[in-house]
Amino acid sequence: MKLNELLRSYRKNVLNISQQEMAKRLNISQSSISKYEQDSSGIESSMLVRMMNAYQIPQSLFIQTLFEKNSCDSISIREHKRSILEEDLLFFEELFCEYPKLKKELYRLSYMNKKDRGQHAKAITEMIKALLSINENSSV
Repeated sequence: MKLNELLRSYRKNVLNISQQEMAKRLNISQSSISKYEQDSSGIESSMLVRMMNAYQIPQSLFIQTLFEKNSCDSISIREHKRSILEEDLLFFEELFCEYPKLKKELYRLSYMNKKDRGQHAKAITEMIKALLSINENSSV
């Protein structure tokens, strides 16, 4: 697997995020992400480590993919995706223990109709962003 294929695969199949979200993580344009993932633009060496971290690709796999042909198999990608999901589940388990009201609000989403669920999810997302912004500003 070539580097561009590995990047696209991890973004879509492991992280489940859009090119736009990845662009935000790397502080670059969405069109740059698209070019990198289509192998239509070279990647500067200074960007490689940032990409490895943002895409959460294990260092050994990333390096192997850079220097060897056909080195990446779908089993290692699936295993890494599973480990990321397990980390996410542990994080949310701790978060829900710390903030039981958040768990209750998210649980309510499963009982709402699609329209209300979308509006409620958007409101929760905006509240979380606001709280994160407050926390970031208070720690500075």
